[in-house]
Amino acid sequence: MVVEIFIVAVAAPRGIAENSFQSVVAISKEKERIMKSLPVLAILLMALGVSWAGQKQPEKRLPYAAIHDPQFIPASSATFLHDPDRVIGVVSGQMAKAYPAAILSQHGLVEDQSPSGPIAITW
Repeated sequence: MVVEIFIVAVAAPRGIAENSFQSVVAISKEKERIMKSLPVLAILLMALGVSWAGQKQPEKRLPYAAIHDPQFIPASSATFLHDPDRVIGVVSGQMAKAYPAAILSQHGLVEDQSPSGPIAITW
């Protein structure tokens, strides 16, 4: 253990010099007390860091909401679509479906059913 004591030689009345010396000793003792608590503080901070790192971080949500079991309309009723609009088409047997790219870009994922099982369409 190292204790630092600084002695200041000042030409001052005896009472003032003693008070200064006592202040320096008090500061040194406070410094010693702080230095003793540093290892405990370091261990505490490491424990808190390990505890925080070990906690399960919340999953980041995707910026869109997937569509599950979408509803379809006949192509003749899709007046919101125009010739230059893009769609992703799926044909399975006699069934044909179109997934508009504009809707997919807002939702990112469509989970649907085909005659051969579940499918996922993404843009």
